[in-house]
Amino acid sequence: MQHPKPAKRSRLSEHALFLKQVIRNPRAMGSIVPSTRYLSRVIGRLAAAGLHGPVLEIGAGTGSVTRAMINAGIAVEQLHIVELNPGLCRHLRQQFPGATVIAADATRLSASLPPETVGKYRMVVSGLPLVNMPREASEAIIGEIKRCMAADGRLLQFTYLPFSPLSESRHALRARRIAWVLRNVPPATVWQYQNAGLALEESL
Repeated sequence: MQHPKPAKRSRLSEHALFLKQVIRNPRAMGSIVPSTRYLSRVIGRLAAAGLHGPVLEIGAGTGSVTRAMINAGIAVEQLHIVELNPGLCRHLRQQFPGATVIAADATRLSASLPPETVGKYRMVVSGLPLVNMPREASEAIIGEIKRCMAADGRLLQFTYLPFSPLSESRHALRARRIAWVLRNVPPATVWQYQNAGLALEESL
């Protein structure tokens, strides 16, 4: 069976689309440019490493990380993408026709995903600017991510800050910085989070 391939689109046109959304709602976008191919490739490799089953991506933007995950070996049919912005949702559906693209608010994540997948995702990739959000919204999103993630699941979150954007103690997560991407503009850090209890068991 032949898998649908991502549609081709120039990075210039994707930058133009991204900039249009930034102008409309700058706080929701977190950056004035999409993630570079350097950051996207790192996240794609990390997301594809050693895990099986559906992958949840939240805040996919123009799909640069999505494309990198597919290039790293994740089947497009395994991708469940949640994006709030309607214009970006249309773009993602055109670019990745085999993926499940859901237009939804991440604060209502578990109610928006296929019921049979909730609590089953072993890999969640977040492109959301959590540190730019009101605390109430970011706390709700993290709670929803934990609800949707499997007990042994992992969350990948990139940030432009030098420290972890999530509190380990507040969210009962164990954080690990797993990549620096200095060639990204601005330079970015990728953090991995796991259930604190599970991470402690693995370290023993």
